Amino acid sequence: VNTVLLKEGELTGYNTDVCGLRALMDRHKMPIQGATAAILGTGGVSKAALEVLLSGGAQIIYYVSRDKTGKRAPDSRVICADYRDLADLSGDILINCTPVGMYPKAGVSPVGREIIARYDHLVDTIYNPMETEFLRMGREMGKNTCNGLYMLVAQAMAAQAIWQGEPVPEAVTERIYHRLKDDME
Repeated sequence: VNTVLLKEGELTGYNTDVCGLRALMDRHKMPIQGATAAILGTGGVSKAALEVLLSGGAQIIYYVSRDKTGKRAPDSRVICADYRDLADLSGDILINCTPVGMYPKAGVSPVGREIIARYDHLVDTIYNPMETEFLRMGREMGKNTCNGLYMLVAQAMAAQAIWQGEPVPEAVTERIYHRLKDDME
């Protein structure tokens, strides 16, 4: 839960990460329907990524953790894997849901070039730095890459919609995103 609504004396919890990541992937034209994807990490944001991919119609999702022992796949399309397995996997979308490469420990990537080369689209949920080592390598290889800044803004706008009871216009989301992006560059 990252958003709580108090209405008529009742507290209701929501998680807007799914809305934020879906908006990010839509904005960057990430083809989810029928895709093969890999999610790096199994923490909180990875669960949002899993939901976005499952609800978007991904065909196969590799759920990658440091140790797959004891992990249970939540859906028949999900395959639990570890980082050693990545050498034999490939697909359409690779999503980094780990903190590896985040400020102040920038300049490192959760996977190397040989793994990145096996995917067409890279998403890093990190937004500081704006271009992580993971994304830099992908950009240099001609991959479609995006960081998590738009996700941050879109999930905040989803929270506002919950609190205000009406959707935030996309133009407002875009304006806030560009302002933050400009300030961070």
